[in-house]
Amino acid sequence: MILCNCEVFIEPNNGECPIEGEAVVGVFDIPTATQPQNMVNCDLTDISVFDLTTQDTEILDTQDPLQYTVHYYSSQEDADDNMNEITGDFTSEENPQTIYARVDNNDNPNCFATTSFSLAVFITPVINTLNDITVCDTDFTTNSMDGITTLDLDIQNTAILGTQDSSLYTITYHPTQQDADDNTNAFLNTYTNTTAYTEEIFVRLENNTNTDCFSTSSFLLNVNDAPEAIDTTLIQCDEDGIPEGFTNFDLNQVFDDITGGAANRTIQFYVSLTDLENDEDELNADAFENYFDPHIIYALVTNTETGCTNIAELTLQ
Repeated sequence: MILCNCEVFIEPNNGECPIEGEAVVGVFDIPTATQPQNMVNCDLTDISVFDLTTQDTEILDTQDPLQYTVHYYSSQEDADDNMNEITGDFTSEENPQTIYARVDNNDNPNCFATTSFSLAVFITPVINTLNDITVCDTDFTTNSMDGITTLDLDIQNTAILGTQDSSLYTITYHPTQQDADDNTNAFLNTYTNTTAYTEEIFVRLENNTNTDCFSTSSFLLNVNDAPEAIDTTLIQCDEDGIPEGFTNFDLNQVFDDITGGAANRTIQFYVSLTDLENDEDELNADAFENYFDPHIIYALVTNTETGCTNIAELTLQ
């Protein structure tokens, strides 16, 4: 503020009757109101709580906060009239919502400037508690009894999303909590575990519109070994008097040979892998008459405790 002792002429008429006197005149600086960045919150609904005072520094810019004060309002009219000031935390009323800021000169609040900014709220998706996954080691081309297998992680997608719209959110899988938080080192959908038998997988579910709005969770991937299934040969004499090499076989005789004598096992026999895979035309293990010599059939071994399976070839001759 600038003060001066000035000679003042007051002319209430056309100037023919001047009045002469003295007055103290104060000149106050009009502040500036710098438009700040918009405020963005992540929340469970499109209504959220904002601390508007975090905008003070940006609005004041280089102005002295001891000389100037920032006030907030929900309309331009309220800001101009200095009415209905917002104090304390503000709960948004619509999305997006415009907020008006007024900067007052503390020595004379009639000297002020205004600006505005927006509040926006983006939905943070929710991940419900996830069940662990238990799968069987099905890597039959390598080692199906090492606790390492390959699976599609998206079998968890439905549980992760729940009733949320899959078009609005993206799911990624990660090796650590930090990776999930930072959205780094995401697994491919087809994943081979690196820790045998039990491995924790971390999940990130993020809002496609604002990827800073996300949730994380985790689940355990448990891998059960496939049961042992040993290729076996069953030799039997053709005793029907016709030397064509065909006879009835009791396939149960080689149960322990195929399973290695392990407990909690069942075997189903099929003439082809197609029948086995489609669970069609299972053979009667008590009496099967071969029609090739030798005749290769297929044994599906199941661990009745885990439900995991493996396949062996049984050669009849």
